[in-house]
Amino acid sequence: MAKKQIDMSKTYIIIAAILGLAILGYGFMNYSAKMKVLEADKQAKEIEVKKENDKELSLRICLLNASSNTNDFWNKECKSYGINHKKDDCNLPEYNAKNVNDYKKNEQEKCYQLYK
Repeated sequence: MAKKQIDMSKTYIIIAAILGLAILGYGFMNYSAKMKVLEADKQAKEIEVKKENDKELSLRICLLNASSNTNDFWNKECKSYGINHKKDDCNLPEYNAKNVNDYKKNEQEKCYQLYK
């Protein structure tokens, strides 16, 4: 009878150990899954920040190009009036100056549409 009680005790211990390991295993799997989700969220946020930074940089570059193109346009307009923009102050007639300013606004608007 004592041997039967010892065997039952061992059985209970084995069952308790199996249940304990199962619970720990489930907890570890659950924790591991949550960590993977958190890591994926972190990576997604990092990618989003990088995209936003790239977008901002691209917008600035586009606006700089628009400004440079406007200056080139202004200088070509001056040259068409026989004015050397490097030596003389080039004041275009109002109509031409308005065309240049409209061109600049149009170029800038293209940039904002592309990168905002």
